[in-house]
Amino acid sequence: MPGLQGLFNDRRLSFVANVGPLVEPLRKSNFTAYSRPPQLYSHNDQTSLWQIGTGNSSTNPNGWGGMLAGRLLGSPPQGLPPCISIAGQTRFLVGQYFPTSAAVFPYRLSTNPANPATSLTNYADTDPAGAKRREILQSLVDFNYPQPMSREYGDILDRSMNLSINLNQQITNLGTSTLTGMAAFITAVNAIPNTGLGNQLRQVARMIAISRFGVGAIPANRQVFFVRTGGYHTHDGQIPNLNLTAGHQGLIQQVSAAMVAFDNAIQQLNNVQGYAGVVNEVVSFTMSEFARTINSNGNGTDHAWGSIQMVMGAPSTTGGPLAGGQMFGRYPWQVLGRTFPGGAMSTPDAEGECFNRGEFLPTTAVDQMAATFARWMGVSATDIPALFPNIDNFVTPPGTNPNALVMAQNTRTLPFLNFT
Repeated sequence: MPGLQGLFNDRRLSFVANVGPLVEPLRKSNFTAYSRPPQLYSHNDQTSLWQIGTGNSSTNPNGWGGMLAGRLLGSPPQGLPPCISIAGQTRFLVGQYFPTSAAVFPYRLSTNPANPATSLTNYADTDPAGAKRREILQSLVDFNYPQPMSREYGDILDRSMNLSINLNQQITNLGTSTLTGMAAFITAVNAIPNTGLGNQLRQVARMIAISRFGVGAIPANRQVFFVRTGGYHTHDGQIPNLNLTAGHQGLIQQVSAAMVAFDNAIQQLNNVQGYAGVVNEVVSFTMSEFARTINSNGNGTDHAWGSIQMVMGAPSTTGGPLAGGQMFGRYPWQVLGRTFPGGAMSTPDAEGECFNRGEFLPTTAVDQMAATFARWMGVSATDIPALFPNIDNFVTPPGTNPNALVMAQNTRTLPFLNFT
């Protein structure tokens, strides 16, 4: 991953070590006595816990991305929704507006370079029959129905149709824009690799360009984008041969190339007329269901727990939000069955316990990592517990639990982003 190595050296990338779902700090000693996340080592449940942002239950229908957007905006906007998925439906972007309690749902886009928003077919104004269909449909939508539900349905459909038409048109218009620097941005966008992840990030870059508040044609504020990549359930395909583009190494190469190219596109957008400062307004990060065991199960590696995540953005050394080029949290010793002598800490840099196969007990909670992004986006410190109800377990552990020492630091947030 030389591309991400370069970003790290340039302080545009940092790592969060040994992070995972937790209810409270815990240790190997008396492990069963502590509150633990449900269904550990389950693909679906651990994915849900990461997206929910709390370790209590994997059945909560809301995700912290959607709840974050709802808390910041308060009520549904008339234009572009705040949560946008380029990877289909996701719990991460489902939530509620506060205090209205209206539902937050992700606005789903495809990777299509010209028509990413779902639009009606056979309703084009350039076709006489299509124009007539659209005229009739519009009359049905505009009709003053006596029932409130019918009127609301018509209003939603009308806004949806108009938004999709406008969005698709503005995406297309990027290629013909005469703004100074736009051509270089389009070149950088087109240079994002033609891979599953790359194509999704390419669409995110376009969306940021057309919706950046104050300059975009469809202005929006405080957006949360979701992309997805998979294929890591490799087992005996972990290192299938010496082909460096196959197996696990091929997958992480795709992540590296896509993230680096996306970062470059945002830097180029910063040079476009009217977009100065946008490079400091975009932060990217990874989430994953779980790490993998150190040793083999005879058919590859197995399901684990604590993992290493990445955060990418403009460095604080140049006025950006990211304290880059650092490892936050505690990077655990890579020793199978690691246990602290006598169940107590030895030295501060030796933190991290694991079971016999290398399933590391997280020393940083998903709640802490997620709360850091929430504070950067603008959620007040007093509102953080409303989004992450367990967050203060990692400040003052419940009861007489002595495990505060296990956590990377006893605080709600981590210092990898600058809230100011």
